[in-house]
Amino acid sequence: MRWQNIKLKEGVLYISKTKNCESQTVPLINLLIEKLKQYPYSLESEWVFPGQRENSRHLKNINVAWKKAHKRARLKNLRIHDLRRTVGSWMANFEISITIIGKVLNHNDSQSTKFYTHLNTYVVRYAIQKFANEIDKCSNL
Repeated sequence: MRWQNIKLKEGVLYISKTKNCESQTVPLINLLIEKLKQYPYSLESEWVFPGQRENSRHLKNINVAWKKAHKRARLKNLRIHDLRRTVGSWMANFEISITIIGKVLNHNDSQSTKFYTHLNTYVVRYAIQKFANEIDKCSNL
């Protein structure tokens, strides 16, 4: 990730080529914008996360950093991809539309997004009760 691709005033990150071979504009949350403003910017490197070794240009594989963090936090059976599923599920539980969730996860079709969204029982029960309450109002029972 290059500094030139981050527009803090606009609150976005531009990705020129994703896994889907498309460009993507990623909205940044306020907390991340503030952290990036505080992050040490170096004129010596165009990279937001430069490599630790002199001959290394930048962080290329998130899995190495993930394994270190995973080990340090003593987490078991948690893959980095599980975080993606968690985001999709939590957003669905907060009643965010499948279209928006798909956009956040950069999916091309809603079928992929449905795989990532798992509603908990309480949210489903709430929806059923909400529906029943509306029917009850209409029927005057």
